[in-house]
Amino acid sequence: MAPLCSAFPRKEPTFVADRSPGGGVEAIDTRRYLAAVRRDLPLIGALAIGLTIFAVALSLVLPKTYSATSKVGFDLTGTSVTDPSSQERYINTQVVLVTATRVLSRAQQNLAKQGVTVDISTLLADTTAVAVLGENVLDITTKAEDPNLAAKYANAVSDAYILQTTSTASSALESRINALSENIRTAPNDQLRASYLAQQQELIAEKSQQQDQVQSASAATVPGGPDSPKPVRNGVLAFAVGIFLGVLIALLRDQIRPRFTTTRDLGQFLEVPVVAAIPELGRRMGVRTAPQAMRIEQEAYQSLSASLRLALPPNQTHVLLLTSSMHAEGKTTVATRVSRLLAASGHRTLLISGDLRWPRLDALVHVEGRPGFSDLLGAENGTQGGVTVDQIRSAIMQGDPRDRTSGAADVLPSGTLANDAARLLSSGAVEPLIEKIRRLGYTYVIIDATPLLGLADAKLIARACDRVLVVGRLERISVPAALDLRDELGRVGVPILGLVAIGGNTEASPYYSGVKFVPSQSGDEQQGSGRQQRRD
Repeated sequence: MAPLCSAFPRKEPTFVADRSPGGGVEAIDTRRYLAAVRRDLPLIGALAIGLTIFAVALSLVLPKTYSATSKVGFDLTGTSVTDPSSQERYINTQVVLVTATRVLSRAQQNLAKQGVTVDISTLLADTTAVAVLGENVLDITTKAEDPNLAAKYANAVSDAYILQTTSTASSALESRINALSENIRTAPNDQLRASYLAQQQELIAEKSQQQDQVQSASAATVPGGPDSPKPVRNGVLAFAVGIFLGVLIALLRDQIRPRFTTTRDLGQFLEVPVVAAIPELGRRMGVRTAPQAMRIEQEAYQSLSASLRLALPPNQTHVLLLTSSMHAEGKTTVATRVSRLLAASGHRTLLISGDLRWPRLDALVHVEGRPGFSDLLGAENGTQGGVTVDQIRSAIMQGDPRDRTSGAADVLPSGTLANDAARLLSSGAVEPLIEKIRRLGYTYVIIDATPLLGLADAKLIARACDRVLVVGRLERISVPAALDLRDELGRVGVPILGLVAIGGNTEASPYYSGVKFVPSQSGDEQQGSGRQQRRD
């Protein structure tokens, strides 16, 4: 029968383009970005946790800083500062005056009287003033490494500011009052003397009112906790920054090294048909997969098994090699699941652990350390006449239908001779050994081989096989790796059966839910006219 890929016309490899109507590009890009973030979830989590730990540890090590605030209020009634804009300008001017040299010098003198020595430069660096315009209040905040000093600094600065402001205004008014007193004494007539006297009385009243114009609204109290650093706040911010940076790095990596979004893209790029798309269930961190998703995965493997039986009719022995571009793409899982399904369908199936370097299949089916494929290759190469069919049969582990991993499929372990796998496989023993395995009467012989890129093992075994089935994981295979894989597939010299894509999107369907639809007795075909019945 013609190879499966011959029924599909080859096309030039292309990436995702306008394939879906109504804004398909945006939807595809969104899936691509989400896939990039999902691929780098370990990196994002490690970055976020690392930054959080660093921020919290640094916050605990840094010296604590305390802040205290005193409030100064302004009573501007009866003054020329009446409209809101004038009041805003006035209070903003006072913000600047708080840190004036004269004010800080007075504050330094007040602190010295309390036994506290501090430089003016330190007060200037640690003092800030903020205007609360709606309330005509000035908040004066100071910082110190000691909570008591922070409160003393704030109260000293606010007292010095109030004293400086009132004394400056009082001095100006006192000078004008003294000048008017001299004018009253030297006035030439009573009318002018009365005028000077009235002005003097107004200034005296204004001076009296000036004493209450600026006053302390509330004194600073000793803070109960440090203002900085705050470990909890810094940890939360660091975690958010870590998530942001992780997502940004994931998207940048996807732009630098783009990957495939859909199984169709990967299949067209490799120029092979997609035999099956296996959904990625994402069994991570102990999270149990939903039954619906497990049914979808099971149906995908059933579809793969059916495709293999159609492409390779069970009227003769078929030797199928499973490979991938690199490790951890799921070829061993695909090999065991497909072998089990083929055996369950009534066809004798042999699963060979052909990865002599890292035989994960042996551990998966619990046949580690047993003589097997490599031992048979060594005997075939070193013994005159090679191994016998009986020796091959004795090395094969008989399948058990109760085994949830391999099922009724027989298993040939990788063996114990794997010191130089490439030399063993290139000794010329592979073809005669596979030819003798064909005589055992198996319908399907599935060989779980090494990845193609960077290793010669799979290419050496492929020469004795009928077909090659490629397994590719969308989250793992990059465009450069896909380019190399396509070139290697062209040099294998064996027909490529197709691609099994891991991570393909599969839409949910009521056919996966385990219920069947039973029409109503009236035969009405309208929606909702039937009833559902649980399958037994």
